[in-house]
Amino acid sequence: MRRVTESLVQALEEVKPDRVVAISDYGAHVGKGVGMPYMFHLFENRLRQLDTDTVLVRSAEHIEGWAPFIPGAIATGVLPSFHHPVDAEFPTVSAPDVGLITADLLRGATAGSSQVIHVEGPRRYSANHVAASLSQVVGRTVIAGALPRSQWQEILMSSLSESAAQLVIDVYDAHNKGGLVDIEPDGGDVRYGATELIDALRPLVHAVTNKANTLSEKY
Repeated sequence: MRRVTESLVQALEEVKPDRVVAISDYGAHVGKGVGMPYMFHLFENRLRQLDTDTVLVRSAEHIEGWAPFIPGAIATGVLPSFHHPVDAEFPTVSAPDVGLITADLLRGATAGSSQVIHVEGPRRYSANHVAASLSQVVGRTVIAGALPRSQWQEILMSSLSESAAQLVIDVYDAHNKGGLVDIEPDGGDVRYGATELIDALRPLVHAVTNKANTLSEKY
């Protein structure tokens, strides 16, 4: 990510656009100790060196990030969660809403005085809320279950490198401490997406069920 950031900044320094709008992450103001947001902390610091109008759009956790857990939740009735406890509410947003707000900022139609914009959904949710919404969509009871902290590394390293897995572990540790992966105090405006949790989950569930139906028809 450091190499990508440097390449982007060098290109922007050559082109010199009137405005740069960059999608960042909640918690990027904290610095070390928060996992993935720290990478965006470095990203933001480098972009601030540009001699151009730069707007940093810090996005809350994407609802779409629950997609990998949905097949198992449908099959077993248990939605695994890195968020502990499962009733703790956290900022989240549907990714398409981030795109709409960012596009609006890029056009300059709604740019505010702040150079940092936080983006989250219409309300905050917990893992319990996600499970309850899935229950409504799939028509069966789904409950949230906290994944034991001792199992995180093994679970994550089944699909991620060791360093990437550690970034994810660190960010959820920070989430669960509370207050770190959130809006920067006195650190900019907040824009709210319009997509409710259940509406963001519906297409994810439909994608899973359609895939299952296709496989059933094939075999």
